[in-house]
Amino acid sequence: FETSIQPYEDCCTVFTPKHPKTRPQLKFVELAESKFDFEPLLDEAVENTTMEVKRMELY
Repeated sequence: FETSIQPYEDCCTVFTPKHPKTRPQLKFVELAESKFDFEPLLDEAVENTTMEVKRMELY
């Protein structure tokens, strides 16, 4: 219990902007996204993706 009531900064509060945009204009979002290279991140995500199939024995 003592540990659970201690103050703690989780990543949500650390990386959340003080004044987030809640209704951004699409043209500005598209402009910001056009300056970012997503391809290497997507390639890395696909390369590091695994799938596990687990079957349960019923009888």
